[in-house]
Amino acid sequence: MPSEKPNLEPLEIENRGIFEEFLNHSPRNLSPYSFANIFIWRKLFDIRWRIIGDCLCVFFQNEQGIFMYLAPLGKKISEEVVKECFSVMDGINQNKRFSRMENIEESDVSFFKNMGFTVSEKYPDYLYIRNDLANLKGDRFKSQRAACNYFAKHNEYEYCVYNGQDKNGCLALAQAWAGERKKKVEDSFYRHLLDDNLLAQRELLAHFDELGVLGRVIKVDGQVRAYTFGYELNKDIFCILFEVSDLNYKGISPFIFRQFCEELSAYKYINTMDDSGLVNLKAAKLSYHPRQLIPNYIAGHNAV
Repeated sequence: MPSEKPNLEPLEIENRGIFEEFLNHSPRNLSPYSFANIFIWRKLFDIRWRIIGDCLCVFFQNEQGIFMYLAPLGKKISEEVVKECFSVMDGINQNKRFSRMENIEESDVSFFKNMGFTVSEKYPDYLYIRNDLANLKGDRFKSQRAACNYFAKHNEYEYCVYNGQDKNGCLALAQAWAGERKKKVEDSFYRHLLDDNLLAQRELLAHFDELGVLGRVIKVDGQVRAYTFGYELNKDIFCILFEVSDLNYKGISPFIFRQFCEELSAYKYINTMDDSGLVNLKAAKLSYHPRQLIPNYIAGHNAV
């Protein structure tokens, strides 16, 4: 595979300003449309970007090839920009079927189909009404409400804003959390997801102050037993990026989720990202009764 990346700039934390300028041109509802969500994958991919036409274009490369993590960012996508993006990818990929644009919103599907691309579905994002998650009212949320009450009743805890002194505690919890799951599951796809997730969390914590994310932790006896991080996706939607809990503490996961959602009163909706096709994660997300599953698509020469 050729290594040349024509006029592609490596992603640096200093690029946040220009990325957010282009992201704000056309606010999206899918979780990847955030600088934080792009940046944290730097340890898994060689992330590059380039201004093409009036759009900022984001490329991810690994040993398999190069693809676009997002549709071109700008006020309007043009056929010329898309053609140039695929020309860049096709010039690097030995297998042109690896050239693709991921995380395309439903409103753009017809545009790509009209250009002759094959469009396939990815796993959707889960979107909730924030008030539902903060209040947990009614029979629909009876089990979550009971779990929260159990944790609050049986533990002396601190729920507090994340700061840099919590970093090592969060990393230790994440490592233990992933290790426990690996003991229970032999599925190689799931185990790779856990490893990828840990790398992304380390990158997030290494640049926490610069990424503009919010974090909360729960401490019991001075030790971090749960944490959550998220970011503003647009003026109406807040996205939960990570949530990790020590499940030896019954009810701690629903509790920190509810507490965080209570704080986010400036937003109408909460996006908890996708389920990666994991049955248990899908069941957990559905149990909170999403308002909508936001469709997500891939466009390419051939569906991946």
